[in-house]
Amino acid sequence: MYFFIDKYMYFCNVTYMEYQTEKDLEKVVAKLLKKISQLGDIRPGTLSVQSRKKDGVAYGEYWHLNYTFKGKPQSRYVPEGCLKKVQKETENFKVFRELTEALTEASIALSDLRINAARKKAKEES
Repeated sequence: MYFFIDKYMYFCNVTYMEYQTEKDLEKVVAKLLKKISQLGDIRPGTLSVQSRKKDGVAYGEYWHLNYTFKGKPQSRYVPEGCLKKVQKETENFKVFRELTEALTEASIALSDLRINAARKKAKEES
């Protein structure tokens, strides 16, 4: 299975674990953890432009951030001066979600590999 994240490719062969070494998976996990630690500020949500209307005429556009946190919908006004920072934070959050999904899959594969190695070793000893 391949993970394409932020122009980097990570390889984790969950289906054919016998061709994947523990060291390879440890390197994948370490790279993913490093990438997560370098993300910077994160924030969930979607930015949208809103406008006020008076007599059916739109005026006064402004930015709005919508997201769900702990099961509750949230909405925030975003001042024009903070727009680029909030955009970067929401982009970082999307990358964070992708990286944590890839990390979870790689960690499961690594754990399965270690469990299977322990089973094999136990069988050989008995």
